[in-house]
Amino acid sequence: ISVDKQQVDEYNNIESNVNEAKEISNDKSVRSLNSGNIHTINSESYSTYFTNGILNNAAQDGDVILIDDTFEDSSFIFDKSINLTSTQNGILRNCIITFNSNADYSNVTNLNIVNINDNANDGINVYSATNMTIEDNTIYIDSNNTAKGITLNNADGTIIYNNDITVNAYANKVTYYYEANYFNPAGTVETAGIGVYNSSYTNVESNTVSMSSTGYHPQRGTLVGIAVQGNGARRRLHPVAVRNRVL
Repeated sequence: ISVDKQQVDEYNNIESNVNEAKEISNDKSVRSLNSGNIHTINSESYSTYFTNGILNNAAQDGDVILIDDTFEDSSFIFDKSINLTSTQNGILRNCIITFNSNADYSNVTNLNIVNINDNANDGINVYSATNMTIEDNTIYIDSNNTAKGITLNNADGTIIYNNDITVNAYANKVTYYYEANYFNPAGTVETAGIGVYNSSYTNVESNTVSMSSTGYHPQRGTLVGIAVQGNGARRRLHPVAVRNRVL
């Protein structure tokens, strides 16, 4: 059996990048956000902790936000480093969950997210918050629009681990250009189980992603289990480790 040396070198480079991403993401986070006070969030206490959908000063960095109720069409926006988790009673239906730039080192675990409303398409959104851990969440999305289960934008050093994600959504058009004997996407993939955009040193591992379409654009309608893209098709991301089960 002959083995192409270029293929071997490419495989070794991939393995090296995977290991580097895992080492850096683990080292950068130290994953040591200390748990502070526990704040139980239910229908009665929500307004105490959230003002216009944004976590207010009733909770501080390092605190635990424990979802213990069914919420519909609510916003959970975080500008702090917090531990967001849920009891078995916690269900987030058609909610918006967003972590912004001051939410570095936050942990998101054990959420049950069900989005079947076209106005709340993405499950968990991270914008410019780094070194987060998103683990053991169940996300189900059924939408006539484009949607993603988890979205990272400029979220370096994030670990996305052991999440169960189902996305049934519209496969929109993605424009491609031809360069160096392969096609590159010039536009952002809009429907994906996990979307990693401009986010280096990210470890995406042991997730189960199921994808299907509620409709598709007649020209290159595209949906992707896990999308990894830089800022523009020519930008090279630093290592991103991706090992998952995509259905």
